[in-house]
Amino acid sequence: MADDAPVELEADGPAWAPGYRYATADVRPVPFRFRDRPEDFVVEETPLYPASGEGTHLYLTIEKRELSTLDAVRALARALGREEREFGFAGRKDTRAVTRQRISIEHADPDVVRALELPGLRILGVERHGNKLRVGHLAGNRFELVLRDVEPAVLPRIEAGLEQLERVGLPNYYGSQRFGRQGTTWKLGKLLLAGDADAYVRAFVSAEHGAHSPGRAELERVLTSGTPSARRRLSKLAQQLSVEQAALARQVARRPNSIGSAVRAIPLRTRLFHVSALQSRVFNRVLGARMDEPGGVVTPLAGDVVSVRGEPGTRRLEAADLEEARRAAAALELSPTGPIHGARCAEPSGRPAELERAALVAEGLQPEDFGAAAGRAARGMEVRGTRRDLRVPVRELRLTCEGDVVRLAFALPAGSYATTLLEELRKTHAPPRDSARPRRGQIQ
Repeated sequence: MADDAPVELEADGPAWAPGYRYATADVRPVPFRFRDRPEDFVVEETPLYPASGEGTHLYLTIEKRELSTLDAVRALARALGREEREFGFAGRKDTRAVTRQRISIEHADPDVVRALELPGLRILGVERHGNKLRVGHLAGNRFELVLRDVEPAVLPRIEAGLEQLERVGLPNYYGSQRFGRQGTTWKLGKLLLAGDADAYVRAFVSAEHGAHSPGRAELERVLTSGTPSARRRLSKLAQQLSVEQAALARQVARRPNSIGSAVRAIPLRTRLFHVSALQSRVFNRVLGARMDEPGGVVTPLAGDVVSVRGEPGTRRLEAADLEEARRAAAALELSPTGPIHGARCAEPSGRPAELERAALVAEGLQPEDFGAAAGRAARGMEVRGTRRDLRVPVRELRLTCEGDVVRLAFALPAGSYATTLLEELRKTHAPPRDSARPRRGQIQ
């Protein structure tokens, strides 16, 4: 593709990653079963820094089984008589898994914490530190995965795919769990940015987006077609709703003529997550487009905003530095980045800028839409911007086989998804158009 070629973004792929592409496109799909049980997915955080042993905050190292991070926080808050917002964590972890991570709480009794016995949650350690854990206080994660019903004949494909990912890096897609049960949470983020508070509140409780609860359908019906009188009675429905839905119902009952005002009842953390899903979809769209460029995401382009291993922040790549940058990229020491649009986000130039603009246009957005969120239905939210590596190294890779069971262990940087690596093997999102027969050079 010439540098001045028109940008055309593919519409194929999952809803949360239009134009999904594979780094291992020449390796045929590998069928297997995964996550038959929580122990098939074990993840352990690699902390960004050790606890100092001093301070008013306790760092709890927990092991949870079939609990989301927020579920674990809620359980701890109930057990300790604290508010959920008082707890901190470095990253959200999967629900159907066994996960080990740190959670912080200030001014708690270490002996009381150590003695806690909670369903699906164990306290592995308690240490003191001087600050609350924040999202991002994380170096990475180590994974141990179990793949089942793997035919011996496909083992060469697994080995070839893993070797290729170890050599060129893993495309850094946001995984499906970032986008809710149906992969469409980004739609809520778009409604927030558009300033349509009424539509956002109604969508929040819809069958597509709403958490399952006995009274959800009735709440949706009243918000969609009910009279102000019916809305005033919504507080009586609260016991049949999830915590967030109940808070929303009570707010609507207080102000039945202004459904949009209930947006303030939805926790800020939840609203930020919805906007983050939209940011993530745009990033995934950019990544898919870059995968179609000559050299994919392995080869930096003039104008790229790049990150360099061991260096803080990012910098724009000038044409004069391109040859040296490409050598560093081949050694996995440098990566092009993609946008997480917000109030501030470093912008590339040249071809990378064209691709990023095209991704926004395809979503019906402009960069300033994210910066304007504070004045719209987002109600004072600060939508921050940053850059994210388009590909990441796969480290500490180990593969063992026992009959038709494959055990796979590896480490990824913070924010990267183990399921993205598995998708490179399984290829369920966007199979090659000619997958019925192998291409020349394709691993059988």
